[in-house]
Amino acid sequence: MTEYFGLQAIADRTGWRDKRTPVNAMARDCFFMFKRHRAGYPREMWYCNAQLIRAGDAARVRRNEYSHAAGVRGYTRLRASP
Repeated sequence: MTEYFGLQAIADRTGWRDKRTPVNAMARDCFFMFKRHRAGYPREMWYCNAQLIRAGDAARVRRNEYSHAAGVRGYTRLRASP
């Protein structure tokens, strides 16, 4: 399983241009990541892996389908996988 440490690495994997986008997506959308210690680094870093990214995509699709069925316009777009 591929692991991503740091906001820039997560943003690069998901195709977002700004490294603050994952933090905003975590608060606004169904994007899953957490802080974790990496071996050899003294401080915590944001962590995400491929499984968490797929789970977030699936949750976003379910939310958009529900909002579409309820007549509410969905505001998120899915990103292409690299």
